Amino acid sequence: MGDSLDGSSNATPHDVLINTYYIHATEISKGQWDQVRTWGSSHGYTDLEVGASAPSDRPVGSVSWYGAVKWCNALSEMNGKTPCYYTDDAQMTVYRIGDVDVTNSMVNWAGNGYRLPTEAEWEKAARGGLVGKRFPWGDLITHSDANYWSDATYPYDISPTRGAHPNYPTPVGFFAANGYGVHDCSGGVFEWCWDWYDVAYYASSPVSNPIGPVAGTIRSRRGGYYSGLAHRARCFHRDNSSATLVHPGQGFRTVQTGSQITGTIASADSPNITVITTIVPEIVVEQPVGTVLADGNATTSWNALPINGSSASVTYTVRNFGTGYLTGLVLTKSGANSAEFLLGTLGDVTLAPGGSTSFTVTFVPSAGSASGPRSAAFQLASNDADENPFAVSIGGSAYSTTLDADNDGMNDWGEYKLAAFGFDWQVSNAALVSALYNNASAAGLYTNTQLQDLNVGRPLLQRNPGTGRFMIRFGLQKSTDLGSWSLVPMNATDALINGQGELEFNFAVPDNAAFFRLRAE
Repeated sequence: MGDSLDGSSNATPHDVLINTYYIHATEISKGQWDQVRTWGSSHGYTDLEVGASAPSDRPVGSVSWYGAVKWCNALSEMNGKTPCYYTDDAQMTVYRIGDVDVTNSMVNWAGNGYRLPTEAEWEKAARGGLVGKRFPWGDLITHSDANYWSDATYPYDISPTRGAHPNYPTPVGFFAANGYGVHDCSGGVFEWCWDWYDVAYYASSPVSNPIGPVAGTIRSRRGGYYSGLAHRARCFHRDNSSATLVHPGQGFRTVQTGSQITGTIASADSPNITVITTIVPEIVVEQPVGTVLADGNATTSWNALPINGSSASVTYTVRNFGTGYLTGLVLTKSGANSAEFLLGTLGDVTLAPGGSTSFTVTFVPSAGSASGPRSAAFQLASNDADENPFAVSIGGSAYSTTLDADNDGMNDWGEYKLAAFGFDWQVSNAALVSALYNNASAAGLYTNTQLQDLNVGRPLLQRNPGTGRFMIRFGLQKSTDLGSWSLVPMNATDALINGQGELEFNFAVPDNAAFFRLRAE
């Protein structure tokens, strides 16, 4: 760690040994920040910063150290992992809200959750295996290497373009990766580290897995930023700020303790240290958008439907929250009633990091089937080793508009819709059904045997003052549930003038309608 290049006063060169760990190959993007922040807002993380306004593929900025630490915990909980940060030494209370100066003893260093890198972990990953070099790629820097502010002050800054290029963050992963596959450790945005900052810490740093001073007043940060000069972009440059700092050029990336994770690409550069770059996909399924479902523990329930050709669809969003490509997305279904849940087509079967796609599941009760609950599940296969396949239970209920399961004179759907009045599609109550039919006309409702004129309190005959002719118009409406009404379509062949000079309609009962009403139009 550290270097004697350029006379740096706070980066005394020294050797350390670091256990295996995993580091996010890019800085956390605004899109990733927003997804976790949305989830966190309904799970106890109610004061995470909005983050600097930027396209979703740019590194998030305007994040305090406190916000970054809490976000790491939220991401851990969202993905079913153990949070690393707590508000007490006993590690009983997860850190979710407020500005808490978490100490080294409040961190679960052996857990499988996400956390900020220590200065040692950050510098190890930033160097990419090179020894004694200023930058992840060598000793000189230009705008083709990183997004920073170029100035002739520094002889190692040889960029043919000066100033900002551009004066805002470029997309995460925009510049070439170093030897470990890690992007943008120079420029971009400052990256928070875990450690308290101490100018003299390197002189007394432990040899094994240093985690910084036990106390302090400011926190460490690394890497420079898009408006910072080249000297800040050096691998060994140590920077610091108040943990409350919210600045557009201040972001972070995450790490995980290595012994807890599988399925990554590792490159070993010494017998004692293995630097791991997280190049793995992370599937996230949302329904609705912003509500993350738990693999194997989530259920989507449809509202009840009549069995008469009705259907209802639900849309699911699939996101790749990891740093490797999410590939091989395949939808399947299973369960007793899986035939009644139709799977839509995935928009994409391969998702780049940060990418998303969607699909629909449509509940279509089978025509002529019996009334009652329906249950099934869908599975979403992918190359995410931890959640392959991603499974979600689905269910609903459907009721027949033709069958009368309890033989009391009303179809199952009608009784289901009238449950608030004491009807039960599985319990016969002929007296209640009879009372409804015998008194329906008092409420302006008529069965197909009770159809008659309805005076709705407005003139049925209206005179056109222009022509002097009179017109009568009314509509015949139908319903299966008393809750919704629609017109009965009439054709010219359905109407005739009978021998008494009356207008007469002849039509078949449509859609198993149970009730009719006339409306003056």
